Amino acid sequence: MLTYARIENGAVAEIIAIPEDGPPLSDRYHPSFVAACFELTADQIESVQVGDLYADGVFSPAPPPAPSADPAAPVITYKADVWRRCTEAEAETLRALINGASAKQQGLWNDSTYLDVADPDFDFVRQAAIGAFGKDRAAELLAPSA
Repeated sequence: MLTYARIENGAVAEIIAIPEDGPPLSDRYHPSFVAACFELTADQIESVQVGDLYADGVFSPAPPPAPSADPAAPVITYKADVWRRCTEAEAETLRALINGASAKQQGLWNDSTYLDVADPDFDFVRQAAIGAFGKDRAAELLAPSA
């Protein structure tokens, strides 16, 4: 598995893992997207996380988040971000999970642009993602959008 960190505005926006025996990153994504990706070493794979800072080839932990100006503001994940974070294989699995969900759950997924972590129906998505991808990868896929 090859693992990349995509950098956006000096920070890790997402971690991308692709099979070594599949098409290279450059065949999967637009050149501007590929230009923002840096392959992680084995040591970095264990330590680099979304939100970490990146400058001059060096990753450093992100500072603690600033307090929210509005604590009542919803924490959301745009579904488009979920799809962008998926590998092709994960996207196929996610599509199968959606197709196997109840009519109500399919409707909620298909008719919404984002997932609200406070919404009880979001837990169905989280549990299905954990079952399919494992806890850590599900957390990466469903992480709140910036």
